[in-house]
Amino acid sequence: MKTRIIVIDDELFVRKGIITGVDWDKYDIEIAGEAADGVSGLSLIKKEQPHIVVTDIRMPRMNGMDMIKECKVLYPSIKILVLSVLEDYGTLRKAIQLGVDDYIHKLTHPDDLINVLLKMKENLPKEPAGNYYKKDKKSIMAIEGLESQPTFISGDIWKRYQNALEGNDEQSAMDLFHKIFPEELHQAKELSAVKSEVCQWASQCIQFVKEWGGNPHLFQNAYEEILQKESYPSLKEWCMGLHSVLWEMLQELKGGPKRAEIEKAKEYIHLHYMDHIKIPDIAKNIGLSETYFSFLFTKETGKTFITYLQEKRVEEAKQLLRKRMLPWVQVGEKVGFENPKYFAKVFKKHIGMTPVQYQGK
Repeated sequence: MKTRIIVIDDELFVRKGIITGVDWDKYDIEIAGEAADGVSGLSLIKKEQPHIVVTDIRMPRMNGMDMIKECKVLYPSIKILVLSVLEDYGTLRKAIQLGVDDYIHKLTHPDDLINVLLKMKENLPKEPAGNYYKKDKKSIMAIEGLESQPTFISGDIWKRYQNALEGNDEQSAMDLFHKIFPEELHQAKELSAVKSEVCQWASQCIQFVKEWGGNPHLFQNAYEEILQKESYPSLKEWCMGLHSVLWEMLQELKGGPKRAEIEKAKEYIHLHYMDHIKIPDIAKNIGLSETYFSFLFTKETGKTFITYLQEKRVEEAKQLLRKRMLPWVQVGEKVGFENPKYFAKVFKKHIGMTPVQYQGK
């Protein structure tokens, strides 16, 4: 039986992009329907009984949050993937408390969307769909109880932590981090509630970076990564990584010197531009985290890693096209573009003409 999915979003462009932008049959997935608001979305869920609901949060008539809450009460085993944007922290926090299964930026690349959905598909209950769409009173008590659980991150300690980050005492900042995130929590809490507070802390950190003039979009995968953690120790480890990146970024934003690591990264790109290289590969090669490398590379070069790599590949392609020894498709492959259409698109974006036009001028 195919996995049945419903897409709910009031933006027609986003909705149709998801529905038509992927060969769903290839993944044994069926789009069971679409809706533009929470009311019609909930009605469609009741009618079609899908395995997975892909939904926006901000919608007319009934917003996504109310729809998710009612859906989880009626069908606790349904999988829900939230589409939203980085700034939607407040509503995202509530969605986490309601037990959504994952979160992804609504303008993400189709490949990333597919990867998330396939992971959710693997975790679907094995029994037929009709057997696990049942009301569960326990889930109602769990949902209502999450909002009232006490927090473990106080406003006072966040202010002290913020002051330590702005200062030059790295040890004080580290000590306060461990006060925010102790080895063990002093009270029993649902993991979803802990994730909610971690998201709040991460949101404050991202806003802090923004206030210092950094690029908050470097952290656009933060909430997805938090949702994927399965224990408090793994959450704390992730937060430690963000803390380290945050400290290093602030030192750079305060006016640190140029980094030799970026020169090494540029040299690597110049030598391997024709290969299938990605940010994780280079970051690991030069000993930086992916997020910090992205920030530092953009700061030092004035360009994102992708733009810098594309420009290098296009420049090499121009030289080969001038020689007229290879067809333009092979030129694209030779400089690192696996897809001819994508090569033509990127080339035209940078040069203002297609590879064919450039080769024939």
